[in-house]
Amino acid sequence: AKSKEIGILRAVGARGTDVFKIFFSESGCIAAICFLISSIASYFVCNIINSETADVLSLKLLEYGALQVGLILAISLVVSLLATLLPVYLAARKSPVESIRAL
Repeated sequence: AKSKEIGILRAVGARGTDVFKIFFSESGCIAAICFLISSIASYFVCNIINSETADVLSLKLLEYGALQVGLILAISLVVSLLATLLPVYLAARKSPVESIRAL
């Protein structure tokens, strides 16, 4: 389905970089939502595990801070970039007619 959309965009005159920007912005929005959900979930899971281990072992097992949030952000952006770059690159190399007829 995406290759057909790419073919249509290329047929109306969009360059390969324009197509990549369109699909990367879509993928970036999804990555941002996943980043927010995973950051919030990680915070709560770390607090739950730390409270349970503090009762039993009297130590803090997991740490959650700015470094961990940055790591989650970096991973989500890299995965989003890779998941967008390769399919769009392969579909944008084809001629518009060939992309539309592929389906």
